[in-house]
Amino acid sequence: MIGNVIVGRLLASTELQITNEGNNFSLDENGAVLTNASFTLNTNNERNQIVLNPEDGIKIRQKIGSNWVDKFYVDSSGNVVFSGNLSGATGTFTGTISAAVGNIGGWTINSRGLKDTRGNYIYSDGNIRLGALYINGNTAIFSGKIYADNLKGEIGTTQVADGAITNDKVSAAGISADKITAGTLSADRIYGGTIRWPGVTMGISSLGYSEIRAEKYLNLLVRDLSSIGLQANRIYLTNDKEIFIGSKAGGTDITFNGALYTNGQQGISRVVSTSTLTDQQILNFTNGILTSVTPASAIPVP
Repeated sequence: MIGNVIVGRLLASTELQITNEGNNFSLDENGAVLTNASFTLNTNNERNQIVLNPEDGIKIRQKIGSNWVDKFYVDSSGNVVFSGNLSGATGTFTGTISAAVGNIGGWTINSRGLKDTRGNYIYSDGNIRLGALYINGNTAIFSGKIYADNLKGEIGTTQVADGAITNDKVSAAGISADKITAGTLSADRIYGGTIRWPGVTMGISSLGYSEIRAEKYLNLLVRDLSSIGLQANRIYLTNDKEIFIGSKAGGTDITFNGALYTNGQQGISRVVSTSTLTDQQILNFTNGILTSVTPASAIPVP
C-alpha cells in the first residue's frame, strides 16, 4: 500500500507486521519496538525540550542563549540529576545523600555542616555545640549540671580539667586537698604532709621529725582502762594508779601513786640509820625510794 495520505481505520491482525527499511522499528501484535531510536519533543517557541533515547535516557532541557542546558535527566545507569527543587510527601533512601545547602529538621545545611537558629551546630571539622556541651577537636566542655542515677567507667587524671578538682589534686598516688569532709573516711593508708583535727596537728617539724602537736593535752587510751597523757607540764600514765612526770603545779617532779617494782620485786619501805665519826643520819625509804633524810640530833630521845 503506497500513498501520501492514508485515511480510515487500519486493523492490525495477528499476521500484520509493520517495519522500516533499517529494521529499527517494528509493530506487531506484541507491541512496538524501537531500536536506537530517539524522540525529541519541543515547545512551540523551542525554549524547552524533552529528549528520550536509549543512550542519554530522559532529559528535560532548557535553551539558554544558543545552548541547551539539562535541567533534569535520568541516565541509562539510573542516576537522577536535576537543578530545581524536590518536593515529596515521604521518601526512603538506601544510598548516599549529599548536599551543600538546604534545610533538614530545623537545621540549616552549609559548607561546614549543620547549624540552627539557637546557636547550636555540628560541623565536619569536629566543632560541635549542643546546648551546654561544647566540643572543639579533642576538647569537650560541659557548662551545665550533670544528674545521673549511675556513672560507670573510670575518670583518669588526664580527664579532669581545671576547676574545683584538678588533676594535680587527684591522681593514682592519692588525693591532695586542703579539706576533705566525710562522715567516715576509711583507707588502708592515709598519707599527707599535715593531718589536722580539732586541737591536734600531725605532721613534720621544722627539723624534719615526725610530730604530733596538741593545743591543750593529748591522751592515748586503751579500752578505757589504761591511758598515757601529755600536758604542757607533765606526762602521766594511769590504770588503777597514776605515775606523773612533772608536778601539777609545774616543775620536774616524778610522782608515783603506788609501789615501784624491779625484776618482779617491790621496793621496800624502811627507816635506815647511818653514822660516821662525826655525824649520824636517819634515812626514810618508801616503796624503794628515799623520801627523807633526818639528822640523828633532830630525833627526840624517848
